[in-house]
Amino acid sequence: MSIDTATPPRILIVEDDAGFARKLARILSAGGMRIAAAEPSAESALERLGEIEFDVALLDLELPGRNGVELAGDIHALRPDAAILMLTSFADEEKVFQAMMAGACGYLLKTQGLDRLQSGIETALDGGSVIDPGLARRFWNLFSSRVRAAPPATPCPLTSQEVDVLNAVARGLTNREAAHALGLQRRTVRTILSHIYTRLGARSRAEAVMKAIESGWIGL
Repeated sequence: MSIDTATPPRILIVEDDAGFARKLARILSAGGMRIAAAEPSAESALERLGEIEFDVALLDLELPGRNGVELAGDIHALRPDAAILMLTSFADEEKVFQAMMAGACGYLLKTQGLDRLQSGIETALDGGSVIDPGLARRFWNLFSSRVRAAPPATPCPLTSQEVDVLNAVARGLTNREAAHALGLQRRTVRTILSHIYTRLGARSRAEAVMKAIESGWIGL
């Protein structure tokens, strides 16, 4: 997948460092993306959320007032179709875990260049998870330590097709890759994932995977 300059993705930036926000906006614009808005705080972003049309939210982790993890949860609840990527200077796997549980689909360091940032946005738009390579192993080790599979205590509420899709997601496949592997349309995978979230009461891919593993319905 590559950025479609005919219909460029709309990006919401929430960053309290005005200089970095301007730099980020220039980088994204140079990469063929459109800046929907740039807000300095979670509170100001939430005030304007109803009037801003965006496809991807890039959130600073350390914001004044409500932090980026809390804002990720707010945005995911109000705009579940938007992809949420966290940007930070801190390589902290615990924060990655919290962000992914809140509904973020990725976590990148601010030191990333245009190529990595653009590929992260492309992956997020395709329904995949994006974690800085330097953090990925530590995150999955933490994730594995938090998840303890148990024999199914209750019947699995998912259909066999939903289990197949969730297993694909647990392996790190994007929506496009899962669709190809399972012989489905990409929009079908998105619909199935929406049903899975509803059935499991999950806010994100990571939370759905964790709940299913803990219940013994899928393996890691």
